[in-house]
Amino acid sequence: MFQTQMYRLTIKVMLLLFFYTLNQSAFSQELISSSGNEFKNEQLQLSWSLGETIVDTYEGTSLQLTQGFHQSNLKVTAIEIVPGIDFSLSAYPNPVVDYLTLKTDHDQVNKLQYLLYDSRGRLLMQADVLNEETEIPMHSYVHASYYLKVLKNNTPVKTFKIVKTQ
Repeated sequence: MFQTQMYRLTIKVMLLLFFYTLNQSAFSQELISSSGNEFKNEQLQLSWSLGETIVDTYEGTSLQLTQGFHQSNLKVTAIEIVPGIDFSLSAYPNPVVDYLTLKTDHDQVNKLQYLLYDSRGRLLMQADVLNEETEIPMHSYVHASYYLKVLKNNTPVKTFKIVKTQ
């Protein structure tokens, strides 16, 4: 009798945990907080909320602080663009899980090269662009922000901020 009750209780707890986990993953981009606000001026945008679990992202000189789930600027971002470039470059998907695709319409792809840096500026990967669409393996890197710099004849053309998720 006692074993049957313990068995039923164990099954109920396991089902409850399963559905709770399923529910949490379905609403991973939502935030329910007790308070929040936003401030903007010409130099700064500050958005904040209270009541969520603490998560951190601290960046260096250009000032980025994302200390929770209220992160409104996780987008594909080209952070350095050289004027006068007559071809397009894109990096997708962003956020990335396994492979990042670098796409260009440059007719001489053999003159292009890419460098992948972590958020501390350490060079992680360097390779030549071989095709109009180049797959960059990201599966071995941890969940973090990275910078993909594209060079043409050793001159920087564009830098992308890439977010790696798991």
